[in-house]
Amino acid sequence: MKQSSKAAIIAYSMSLLLVSAPCYAALNMRGNSSFIRVGPGANFVVDQAIPAFNGKLIKDSGATVSGQDITFADGILQHLNSKLLLNGIFDVTGAALELNGNKTIHAQNGLFVQSVSVSSTGNRIEGQPLFASDVTLLNSSAQLTVALQRAVNKNIVLNGGTLDIDDNLYFLDAKTITGNGTVDLNGDRLSLGGKEFSWSSNNSWNKASGIT
Repeated sequence: MKQSSKAAIIAYSMSLLLVSAPCYAALNMRGNSSFIRVGPGANFVVDQAIPAFNGKLIKDSGATVSGQDITFADGILQHLNSKLLLNGIFDVTGAALELNGNKTIHAQNGLFVQSVSVSSTGNRIEGQPLFASDVTLLNSSAQLTVALQRAVNKNIVLNGGTLDIDDNLYFLDAKTITGNGTVDLNGDRLSLGGKEFSWSSNNSWNKASGIT
């Protein structure tokens, strides 16, 4: 581990209140009780990709994280009023979350500003998220399971992929599943809101107990 003169690394926590604080190597965190807090006006620069981050990254309002990807492994990403338990890739440059196979997001109540893209299989989103943009399956080999306890406020874009529903799924008005692909309802219900809309996608619906 190289230590910049501008970065202070502590066994249990690291608070970054400086203009710039580079990180040059993997961080050895002690679970979610260890955290990095990027304060208002600070820039946390990830010079090398972090492969297995299991701590907590707290990004305050006005803070910046830049550089290389951070791969979370049961780590927590906290920003504004959102808190995500994450197994997946945080693309700090594009402010995006990538689920690229056997990856999960568990979202507590609140808006998370990162976009979400899905590739490969075994991916899952659960909890009570408010999405800032559409959830996008990248291609026909992408598979995503959702178990959401609040109405979905953005579209889920299939692009030929497969969406598995592990709990009753509700969309807000004018939001829906878009693009061709497969939807496995597994005996759960799907509600597409109260407004009329035209359906132009070619979808396979499996094990549906009801679509309204």
